[in-house]
Amino acid sequence: MSEEKYKFSWVTILLIGLGFFTTGISWSLFNSYIPLFLQASILSTIPGFLFVVSLAGFIMGLDNFIALFMNPLMGSKSDKTWTRFGRRMPYIIIGIPLAAGFLIGLPIVAAVPGFLGLAGLVILILGFDIAMAIYRAPVVAMMPDFTPPEKRSPANGIINLMAGIGSIIAFVAGSFLYDINPILAFGVTAGIMLICLAILVVLIREPEIPQEIEKVESPLREAFKEARSDRSILAILFAIFAWFVAFYTLETWFTSYGVFTLSWTPGTASFTMTLFALIFVLFAVPGGLIALKFGRRRTIMIGLVGLILTLAAASFVTVQLPLMAILGLGGFFWAFINVNSIVMLWEVSRKKQGTYTGIYYIFSQLAAALGPIVFGLLADLLEIFFGFTLTTKWIILWPYSIVFLILALIAMFFVKRGEAGEEYETTE
Repeated sequence: MSEEKYKFSWVTILLIGLGFFTTGISWSLFNSYIPLFLQASILSTIPGFLFVVSLAGFIMGLDNFIALFMNPLMGSKSDKTWTRFGRRMPYIIIGIPLAAGFLIGLPIVAAVPGFLGLAGLVILILGFDIAMAIYRAPVVAMMPDFTPPEKRSPANGIINLMAGIGSIIAFVAGSFLYDINPILAFGVTAGIMLICLAILVVLIREPEIPQEIEKVESPLREAFKEARSDRSILAILFAIFAWFVAFYTLETWFTSYGVFTLSWTPGTASFTMTLFALIFVLFAVPGGLIALKFGRRRTIMIGLVGLILTLAAASFVTVQLPLMAILGLGGFFWAFINVNSIVMLWEVSRKKQGTYTGIYYIFSQLAAALGPIVFGLLADLLEIFFGFTLTTKWIILWPYSIVFLILALIAMFFVKRGEAGEEYETTE
């Protein structure tokens, strides 16, 4: 397949990355502060409630259950869509403005006390996740539409680079603006999302649907049928689920750990994750290039071992700057994992990148849903039955994440496919 047929350009990949940038900046802000909003709102509505963290975790996970269905649906539909706006772009045009609107409303409703505020918060959380799910899979699937297989790992590095920059802005500028006024932080983020949308609409012109894409009546069903009979795909999907349980649990509850265990302000706790995101950004593209030399599977496994050791070290550190440095090292290893995982699925996708992107998000969003819920329940049970306190129960955040990273590492030993070029070898 020639690069010309793909109309490949690194500038185009960078522009496409703006779509993923909007997910990075919005989700990082969302995951940093919405758990705090929820815990305060639950206590305002039900004083003395024992399962505050469990309920907050359930609500945080509930929106991800919606994404479980919508991400694969939107990804699959975008495979079969073609309009004058393009193939993936219609979903982006609809999703980003809706998500920005819900995002602005979250801190406003969170300030309302009692049941009305809690109900409004839950509704806006669900609305935000539905809006994000409308365009998340299509915007990720857009990149391989422009990119030949051998360049997809470094190109995915650029996509993740843009998401990481979004996360850094959320952690640095977001924490600064949040300490001034939460509405300001969420409002500025929503405005940035809309600016990115305008740039995408003006500068991106999607290529025609490639003729070699399989015309399948139900691509999602066919993809699951393929996955059930392929041990490598099953192992990749389990590994994706396990390492995202670790990541999303840490991302969701780290601010609470900083506030309740380390006695930091919410802004300080959120800012501490900045170096993780910064180092991830710096090594997103190198992580893809390293995979070209050493292989995606081996690169991911190195990343998993490194991240396990990093989190183990972080569990013993309670001072902000050293903890930031250790988490920065974690961002280095996370780049090796995150950049190369979805690309392995694309290599075995038989050209159904949107469909397999949706399947990827089924497992990653299931992890985002279940990980924080199970952790929240465990933390509350430790407080109720085993003498842990609001201060000490958050310490289990580290071993909880490490266990799932170890499971992901074990799963990767069963992966035998997914390197560059194998898609064509296995479909001939």
